[in-house]
Amino acid sequence: GCTVTTDTGVVRRAASAPSCSSLSKNDLSCGSASSNVSLAARTWLLDTMAVPITSGFIARARADSTTVVTRIAVDAARSRAISERRNIELHFVPPNRIRVDRVEPSGMRTTVAESVLDGRQTFMRPAGVPDTPDRFGAANAIQFSGTSPVMFTSDGSLVDANGDVANGTIFFATEGDADSIRAITVLGVTGLV
Repeated sequence: GCTVTTDTGVVRRAASAPSCSSLSKNDLSCGSASSNVSLAARTWLLDTMAVPITSGFIARARADSTTVVTRIAVDAARSRAISERRNIELHFVPPNRIRVDRVEPSGMRTTVAESVLDGRQTFMRPAGVPDTPDRFGAANAIQFSGTSPVMFTSDGSLVDANGDVANGTIFFATEGDADSIRAITVLGVTGLV
């Protein structure tokens, strides 16, 4: 038999087991073996359909998270340069680290922050990936105009080692995953990402 809960909350027992498809959404249990197998089969089917969707969603979320981590690191370096009135160098260390160094008045460098890209993301620009709409360059995964290193100045602009305004693009991706490719650009005059 089957135990059925009605919309009003009344529990009753059916003399013969109805099929699970004929039960309402408030059903508690169905004692028929064939109904339990059918329910198990439906659950398995939904689970197997959800796994590919879920894994793709997770991969895209990790790639988006890397964009956020990179943007926060670059924005924080710019803010630090303005607030501390010091040049702040950006170093993109392969395969997946961002190091931020403060240039002291003596010329020494002090590492003030480090970030690591999320997931399995690394600095890379897979073959065939076009440049960003800003067209700052796509020859390498990390592409800045001018001479390395690039740094934020106390006015918030991004310059190269010679003091010339530097624009740049940073590409990152997970090896073999086309959905994970992301890039950010930095406009040198304003230092904005």
